Amino acid sequence: MQLIKSPECHYLNHLHLDTQFVSRLWKNLPYMIKPISLSDVAIRTEIKAGDLGYIVWLHGTIYEREYHYGPSFESYVAGGLHEFYSQYDPERDRVWICE
Repeated sequence: MQLIKSPECHYLNHLHLDTQFVSRLWKNLPYMIKPISLSDVAIRTEIKAGDLGYIVWLHGTIYEREYHYGPSFESYVAGGLHEFYSQYDPERDRVWICE
């Protein structure tokens, strides 16, 4: 693998991958990723510590990348989850979390 340093880079030790390496990696990526089957997925219906934060983080990350939404959207998602959880009754309400 060949690494080259970009002259316009403003960060110390910031390296860019060689374009040929990236091209080969992208071409072979489908062979490097194991397909997911239903037997690989576990579904649980209880909320554990970290679940709500992960949902907020995941929404923030995906919507920022795909739609350029910012922290205000993440805050909106967190507000909705806070409202849900403040009234959450495990006997009456249900969540499905895939792992």
